[in-house]
Amino acid sequence: MYQNLPAASMPMRYLGLAYAQRMTEAPAWQRYALALVFFVVALAARFELVDVLPDKGFPFLTFFPAVFLATYLTGLGPGLLASSLSFLAAWLFFIQPDRSVSLTGADMVALAFFSSILLIDCLVIHFMKSALARVNSTERQLRESSQRLRLVLDNLYAYVGILSLDGTLHEVNEEALLVTELRRDEILGRPLWEAFWRASDARQQRVRAAIERAATGETVRFDIEVEHSGKTLTIDFQVGPLREGNGQITALVASGADVTDRVLAMAALNASRKEAISAAEAAEAERRVLDATFNAVPASIIVADAQGRIVRMNEATEDIWGTAPFSKNAGNYGEWKGWWADGSARHGQRILAHEWGLARSLRGETCNDLIEIEPFGRPNERLFTMLSSAPVLGAAGQVVGGVVAQVDVTDRIHAEKALRERQQLLQSTMDNFPTVIAYKDIDGRFLDVNHKVEKVLGMSRQAICGLTMHDLVPAADADVVRQHDLQVMQTRQAMQIEKVTPLDSGTLHHLDTSFPLIDIDGHVYGTGHISHDITGIRLAEQALNAANGQLREADRQKDEFLATLAHELRNPLAPIRTAAEVIRLRNPTDQTVQRARTVIERQVLHLTRLVDDLLDISRITRGTVHLQHEKLDLCAVAQSAIDSVQSTLDAAGLTLTHLTDPPPIPVRGDATRLVQCVVNLLTNAVKFTPPGGAITVRVAREGSAVAIEVSDNGSGIPAGSLERIFELFVQERPSGLYGNTGLGIGLALTRKLVLLHGGSVQATSAGPGQGSTFRIELPVDDAPESVAAPAAEAPLADGAGARLLVVEDNRDAADLLAEMMDMMGFRVSVAYTGESALAAMEKDMPDAVLMDIGLPDINGYEVCRRLRQLAAPRQPVAIALTGWGNDNDRDRATEAGFNGHLTKPAEPDRIVALLHELLAAPGGHAVP
Repeated sequence: MYQNLPAASMPMRYLGLAYAQRMTEAPAWQRYALALVFFVVALAARFELVDVLPDKGFPFLTFFPAVFLATYLTGLGPGLLASSLSFLAAWLFFIQPDRSVSLTGADMVALAFFSSILLIDCLVIHFMKSALARVNSTERQLRESSQRLRLVLDNLYAYVGILSLDGTLHEVNEEALLVTELRRDEILGRPLWEAFWRASDARQQRVRAAIERAATGETVRFDIEVEHSGKTLTIDFQVGPLREGNGQITALVASGADVTDRVLAMAALNASRKEAISAAEAAEAERRVLDATFNAVPASIIVADAQGRIVRMNEATEDIWGTAPFSKNAGNYGEWKGWWADGSARHGQRILAHEWGLARSLRGETCNDLIEIEPFGRPNERLFTMLSSAPVLGAAGQVVGGVVAQVDVTDRIHAEKALRERQQLLQSTMDNFPTVIAYKDIDGRFLDVNHKVEKVLGMSRQAICGLTMHDLVPAADADVVRQHDLQVMQTRQAMQIEKVTPLDSGTLHHLDTSFPLIDIDGHVYGTGHISHDITGIRLAEQALNAANGQLREADRQKDEFLATLAHELRNPLAPIRTAAEVIRLRNPTDQTVQRARTVIERQVLHLTRLVDDLLDISRITRGTVHLQHEKLDLCAVAQSAIDSVQSTLDAAGLTLTHLTDPPPIPVRGDATRLVQCVVNLLTNAVKFTPPGGAITVRVAREGSAVAIEVSDNGSGIPAGSLERIFELFVQERPSGLYGNTGLGIGLALTRKLVLLHGGSVQATSAGPGQGSTFRIELPVDDAPESVAAPAAEAPLADGAGARLLVVEDNRDAADLLAEMMDMMGFRVSVAYTGESALAAMEKDMPDAVLMDIGLPDINGYEVCRRLRQLAAPRQPVAIALTGWGNDNDRDRATEAGFNGHLTKPAEPDRIVALLHELLAAPGGHAVP
């Protein structure tokens, strides 16, 4: 900003402005004379150039410098004089030297142009000279001002520097140079933060940031520490903007003052003040800590002076003693109620005044006593406390007071008593428990055992504790036990092992349970062992298993008996049913014969259903019934059941009404079994409805369920029997009386089959004589799928001359079946044994075979297998017609090669329909 300026600026030196200024101030005649000199010199020079320059060429060439010098050095007036004379000389001597020749237009233009140039030259030089004069005056004033400012700054005790806006140092005062011991040329032109600040990078960055802020117009001030001559100085540093009159920032002014002494003095003062405050705060804090400790200790603390006067109590004293008095001296300690509780000879005696711990501490004694006290203001309340007291000694070792502390241990005393009682209870339980109980530590040593262990080992508890299994049993057995103990402790899980020990009196079964012992910190410190004698349980299980085996064998024998019974009953029923069909075919017009035939058919059907129900209930009980689920129309199911019992209804003289919603009513189930359920309900209604009665069958959809109801106006059911009648073999009235026939399994079978379909069945009745209603509910099936109806019976069709071989060892059954099939259009041959059947087929292979399974020489399964091995152009259709009708029998028939299976007594229509179905299969038969 300020520096030594030269005596004259560059323009002043080159243009001789000072000399020109002095000439301007000279007398007028000198100035005008000098102007004439410049003109004469210019005129002489032009005459010298006449021969060199062309005619009329450059007439003003030498006059321009003369006018310039005259105007610049002597002023505007002499300059104009020189210009006028130059104009006349150029015109008269060089443009029109011959006066006889007139001026041309070009000459006149040249004269006008150059005269204008000369005039303008005079004016420009005059104004430039005036401006330079003003500049010179300004520079002179600036030099004077700079000199005065330097004197001021150099005499300041502060460090001052002038910076550019980017922080470059342009000038500093002498104080800054003296302090830094640097020359001006060493630091000028460098950034301030690098010039003379012997400071850390962080401090230099702080100075740089301050300069950047000052360049934006902000004045920044802070203290900064620098190193100088091995000492650390504190500088009060400030940097701010330097503005022109228009407010524009043109430079920055940085200053600093050494405030090290002041900072050190202030630091010492603050340190002294802080020490004083810290000492006071420490004393106060110590007092508060002592007070807080005194009151926070969960024990009663009482302090007395040398005379025994109680001077202080903490807050816990009130919790233990209540509103205790501040006794005046040791003699007044008798007002405190306490009794010895240390279990000594003095246990339970009242504590006297001089026996209190505080009184004894004043005598220089210390004590630790367990006592029982009664708090003040709380009569009949007793507390156990642990009392400790000690004397307070002065500097010379004399007793100057006493202090006593008491801790309420009432809960601990009671807890210890309860723990002892629980331990005694646990020990009594262990000793009286009829099992072996033992506890071992982590090394396998016995910690405790019960009386059962003492009895088994023949040793006392004291003798056993501390021993290991290696001290009691062979090493091999002890090693096994030890491995189990280690596993239990490592896994932290109980282990159960059943052991069998042979004894002279029999086999001993015992269940050993080992478990980890874990303390309250979660650490395993041993194992516990309980050994139960389970010999009685195992013997009972063996007896139970033997009984179950006997029951299973009895059940198997029962099933075999039922299957054999069914087979033996079905065999005679088959020819009876066939005979009835032959009668129908032979005498279709004889009404008496037809009535007899109808009775026979009805009774055969009834007996067949009894046999089927008996076998079905056995299958359901064993869980061997497999349902063939398909989507059905419940209306069609109900109609099929009605068709099956229609003849029975007609014979009983009953009226049946069938009510149903518009079909179909979709349900998923086994068509045969659902028809069987409805038939059982209808049969039950027929049995208990007198002639002339009415039966109603209603089929309806009710929300997400479908229902079939069979109602009658018969004998009704007592309320107590509405559920009981669904139990197996239960009949409301004895069989054979009041129209009650059957085995009492139809309703039980119905409920079980409905449950297998996911439904339910219930009975309702207003009472005896009020009729009854049986209701089956099943879940509706709205899944999109075609609804199947129970297969309708195929109408009888002509045999069309198909060759049929009947294989049956019962001659009556064989002959009647052959006669019936012959009447239906088949060409029939008969074989009564398996061998004769094979011989007949080898001789003349039939189209179809109806074969019994129980043949006298080889069974029907074997005959069918051999048949399938015969070389023939085509194999016949083979249908098993047998009294064996369970699922296993059907599976065996299929495996042997039969195409179909019918259970005796089979309906003639069903036999013919199956034959036609199989014979119509591709190739004339259907291979299974």
